[in-house]
Amino acid sequence: NLNPLRDMENINAELFLADLQMVETRLERIAAGKKIKGETLVEQRALQQCQEVLNDEKPLSEAGLTDEEWQAVYSLGFLTTKPMIIVVNIDEEHLHEGGFDGEDGVAAYAKEKGIPVLAICLELEAEIARLEPGERDLFLEEMGIAEPGIERVARAIYKLLGLIS
Repeated sequence: NLNPLRDMENINAELFLADLQMVETRLERIAAGKKIKGETLVEQRALQQCQEVLNDEKPLSEAGLTDEEWQAVYSLGFLTTKPMIIVVNIDEEHLHEGGFDGEDGVAAYAKEKGIPVLAICLELEAEIARLEPGERDLFLEEMGIAEPGIERVARAIYKLLGLIS
């Protein structure tokens, strides 16, 4: 049973759990330490705040840490601080119809979180990738596709990261 909203929520839950596990492991290591130095206190305070935010099921990008606190925990590479994009794999039929099952739920979720959404047909993308450049253009034209989905994904990622291609 296809349910892209449920799948997104499951992925997000895994990201939250991974960050929470990282926070808890680091807090345990700090607690096991003999001496707590000034910078360790800053890190501990930041980690405790991160733990609260994650327990409230909010991403760490909403933690409200100071620059000093972010610097203390930056090396942990938290997943919920990263920009996100939603890419939904659809079949060829939905590609031509211009929608997909569960689109309203995904769109509402993405709008609430400020996350861009793209729908691409990975099966078709694999076919496109196997073609020579001249054949590729002809194939895209015959299929009524303005550009390959991978190019749309790349452009969306560049925009999300504030980069210029």
